[in-house]
Amino acid sequence: MENGISNHGDRVRQRACFFDIDGTLWDRQNRIPQSAVRAIRALRRNGHKALLCSGRSRSYIFDEALLAIGFDGIVSGAGAMLELNGETLFSHVFSPEQVLTAVQTAEEFGYTPLLEGVRTISIRAEGFPIPDYYDKLKRELGDVLEPLSRRWGRWDDTSKLTVLGLPGARPMDELRQALSGAFDFLVHGPALAELVLPGVNKGTGLRAACEAMRLDVRNSVAFGDSANDAQMLEAAGVGVCMGNGTDAL
Repeated sequence: MENGISNHGDRVRQRACFFDIDGTLWDRQNRIPQSAVRAIRALRRNGHKALLCSGRSRSYIFDEALLAIGFDGIVSGAGAMLELNGETLFSHVFSPEQVLTAVQTAEEFGYTPLLEGVRTISIRAEGFPIPDYYDKLKRELGDVLEPLSRRWGRWDDTSKLTVLGLPGARPMDELRQALSGAFDFLVHGPALAELVLPGVNKGTGLRAACEAMRLDVRNSVAFGDSANDAQMLEAAGVGVCMGNGTDAL
């Protein structure tokens, strides 16, 4: 070992480690194990890189305790945005027309849309299907959370769109077919999916980050627990599914 970085032949094996947030770094109450904090700080002291790689849009990654752990970069919006050392390398957002199409189609099929943006999160509070989750969003986001109607048709910073089925919603496959080609679906269940731009996912975000840092993706390690982590774990040299992860992952 030299400066904590292992040598393999003539090549320094500096690793980039990618961490999902929800269900991986913290639990449903946003509690972070101190063992995880110590491990991430230790790997950085040893010369490796630590990055968040989350399905959360950038507007929903601001927790002080989380960021105080220390990260070299953030992949947010399920791969839509990449920051390294505080600099934004790219930010892929939907056009307002794309969002309007998705919102109107989702509502027609019986789904309520949640627009996740770089600066704001837009939601239709009336009849929201998971009241506890809405209360959590309202409590944590404050002014970042806005009514869907506030900028109707003028959503210019949406990087991901989540749809939640209302009672009587049509099957998810029908919604997926209606929006085929315009969006990729990350399906979490019969009534829950994330919509991203075609070709955008946590795996593409991981590879882009490794390329920008000039690190071999084969030496990367990724940790996740749910459906939207699958491509990240597949792209990494080592993919780790958490013990509480979904059966599919």
